[in-house]
Amino acid sequence: MSKDIKHVNNILTAHGYEPLPEPPAILRGKVSILNVWEEEENAEEILRLLVENKVFTEGEILNTLFFFIDNWEGEEELLLNYEDCPLVRILDGLERDGTMIYNDSDHIHYYCYDAYGELIETIVKLGGEIDKNELLDTCYASGRYEDWIFNYLLDNFTFDKQVIANSAARLVRLMSYASCSNEVKKSFQRLTVIGIDINTYFDENSTHSEDKCYLAIVFMYDIELFKHYLNEIPEQSTINQFAWKHIVYYMTEEHVATLSRMLEMGYQLPLEEIADYLAERDKMFDIAAQVRALI
Repeated sequence: MSKDIKHVNNILTAHGYEPLPEPPAILRGKVSILNVWEEEENAEEILRLLVENKVFTEGEILNTLFFFIDNWEGEEELLLNYEDCPLVRILDGLERDGTMIYNDSDHIHYYCYDAYGELIETIVKLGGEIDKNELLDTCYASGRYEDWIFNYLLDNFTFDKQVIANSAARLVRLMSYASCSNEVKKSFQRLTVIGIDINTYFDENSTHSEDKCYLAIVFMYDIELFKHYLNEIPEQSTINQFAWKHIVYYMTEEHVATLSRMLEMGYQLPLEEIADYLAERDKMFDIAAQVRALI
């Protein structure tokens, strides 16, 4: 629908509102949400009317709210509190137009923090859509520890095995650090209760694609957990996915002992290849020799 000032003013005057002044020259006669918000005392009423009349979409209102969050210092509580949020006041009660979708990668990167959890919850309450998969994957990425959002997502949505395994892999890495928090461990336990498919491969879009599969990450970062998973009898095809050239950086005598157990269980392992990769690494000759002894 046209955002031309003449068209907009026709809508406003037909509903008893004063016409808007001519927009700044830079807008070339078009009305913008930001201009209305900053210049009009009854901006929320006007914007609601213009959304109803399809001058603006709900998605455009949402994107403007993100602009507010970026630029309004000290106003975060006003913007994020559900009852006082402009997004709610403008859009609550309107029939959804299908454009209120929170899936922009940049927005998720910048706002996937527990401090913005209520904003994400607000979008869902209003009937909007969120990229639940990317949000879950981002909760513990790049130094984040967003436990509230993580639990909110698991409480309110279902996820396929690829997403669950992807998130579990992040947590396995984090749990390998001595400074790992109890909340991270609790989050991993939640995924365990939901069910982690230990035979999950990572597709090319996964942040773990170079590691090929979930079980390979567990082998590298938590050998005790890997030994527990052996009781579930992983598929040989999953073990075949292991990127040994990368895995050898993490190998210890405990890993070699686990390889021996796997052989006893009947698994086929490329021992010569593993030993050769180990021999190429500084200070790994002893481990390489232990692997060769299994051949």
